[in-house]
Amino acid sequence: SPPPPPNAPPTPPPSPPPLPPGDPPAPSPPPFICLSPGAAVEGALPSMNHVSGPGFPIASSFAAASPSFSRSFGFFQSEQRGSTASIQATLQGYDDPPARTSSRTVTTVLSQASQGSAIVRTATLYEDRDYLRLAYQLRDSAGRTAVDLTGISVTLGLAHDSSTRTLSSTCGTPDAVSGVGSCSATLGSSWFSTTEVGTATATVTVSYTGGASFQMAASVVTLTRSPVH
Repeated sequence: SPPPPPNAPPTPPPSPPPLPPGDPPAPSPPPFICLSPGAAVEGALPSMNHVSGPGFPIASSFAAASPSFSRSFGFFQSEQRGSTASIQATLQGYDDPPARTSSRTVTTVLSQASQGSAIVRTATLYEDRDYLRLAYQLRDSAGRTAVDLTGISVTLGLAHDSSTRTLSSTCGTPDAVSGVGSCSATLGSSWFSTTEVGTATATVTVSYTGGASFQMAASVVTLTRSPVH
């Protein structure tokens, strides 16, 4: 191109390209609204289900009284006591697809013994064979033999039927599953008469520390007459 004429004004530099628009300002946070418990779960679809372990939901036991929901579970005796089960609660809203879940673990507990039976294994005793042996079995109120053994005490009592003579002996701890235990005691020659056959009544008393107690009656023990030399 031809040179510019003398005294011509200088050519301005080209304009820079326009800057891109900036990011829009962040919207203001929504106002904090404190909902009542009832309003917070209004329209929710709750459910409570058994996930694993012993137990089953009881039919027609689900109750909904917003904001509280409940359901009963039972039939835990299908497994050994001390087993764990998992229960899950789910809350699903109409307009809120993601469900809220919460799980809890429950443990089946042993019930205390409240009944039982006892039987004398040595029903006839002699002065030279005066070792009394007795067996017993414990059960809870539902008839289960696996009972709570925490703080349990089992005692054998023997009372002479024609005198004031008595005897007491601590029994062995029962088996944790079968509930079977044993008791034993040595009587001594003073329990036997040289003139007549005697009898004594054996009982087994079960008690818990700071709790209930009950007694089981066993059969009568025959005390044979001591020989006279």
